[in-house]
Amino acid sequence: MEREVLERAAAAPRSKAEALQTEENAPQEEAPVPDFLAENPLGKREADILADYSSRLPSAVMAAGLLVVLAVFSWLLGFSQGDTVYGVSLLVGAAAVAAFLFFVLPVLCRRNTEKSLVYTGASVRLTVFGERLILQTVRGEEVLSQMRLRVKDLIKVAEYRGCMLVFVAKSQASILSAEGFSVGSAQAFKAYCAARGVPVK
Repeated sequence: MEREVLERAAAAPRSKAEALQTEENAPQEEAPVPDFLAENPLGKREADILADYSSRLPSAVMAAGLLVVLAVFSWLLGFSQGDTVYGVSLLVGAAAVAAFLFFVLPVLCRRNTEKSLVYTGASVRLTVFGERLILQTVRGEEVLSQMRLRVKDLIKVAEYRGCMLVFVAKSQASILSAEGFSVGSAQAFKAYCAARGVPVK
């Protein structure tokens, strides 16, 4: 009886060791290979490009619209009434405000974008697996923010000043450079998005 108990006790460690060896020798599941992988640092240049792209058209439209409106007022309240001085003053004021909107507003937008975008040593990372897309803001291996969505749900992909802007909302985009792609390419990614109905400019 004692001999049988000792044999069982001696066999137990061998069974555990064999189980561990079996687990070690078992084939490991390989991580899926993405269709596209790109990473781009977030710095002042990237903030400037994003701010410039998002503010240039609104600034131009507002400046032109205000200039037209004030020009009409200067005619109605000044020149048509024979008050040339008042008409000229309104035109000068309109030009000053239009210049502010066209030149100063983008600078303010750029500063605001820098504050909200630029992280010390951070990068934006894009990963695409089939129809799924992951956008992350990372610092080393630390994930600061993450968004998952389908490729076809992107608002648009636009090329501007040598970079590619991936819009996940009308006023929210991630910026990537062609050199940042380690799997796939910028041109292939644009074609990939276009094939899924995403506007590409």
